[in-house]
Amino acid sequence: MKIPLVVALVGLAISFALPTFAQQPNSPSPQLREALAAYDKKEDEAFNNNDAAALAALCTEDAVEVTDSRTLYGREAIEKHYADLFQKVHFSNHLVKADQYSPHIIGTWGNDIWASGDWSTIIEARTVLSKLRATGQRFLFVRAIP
Repeated sequence: MKIPLVVALVGLAISFALPTFAQQPNSPSPQLREALAAYDKKEDEAFNNNDAAALAALCTEDAVEVTDSRTLYGREAIEKHYADLFQKVHFSNHLVKADQYSPHIIGTWGNDIWASGDWSTIIEARTVLSKLRATGQRFLFVRAIP
């Protein structure tokens, strides 16, 4: 009678312990976190300076960016898009903040990541006197991190 009770208690203890281990967050390495923070800082500076070339320089030659109106293929198309956009509006106070557990490694090689986070900025139209504070969520996929 004591053995079934002991087995039941051990099984109960294991069933309570396993979820605790399963909920441990998959924290990114400090090096990846620093690389993402450096990328975010460069993106913030490029937007705050309204510098299309600097934004495009953050992309690879074959980068793809999905906007609200179309999909941009390649660094050159991305630079042209932002150059045209910066003729119409001025960005300031641009700030990107990665989520606590970003970035996340994709695949087995360890050089592809995805990251999520929030952004905010002030957009000022050049043709009319109006300002808009915009916020949103960002999803970033990066291949072949050095």
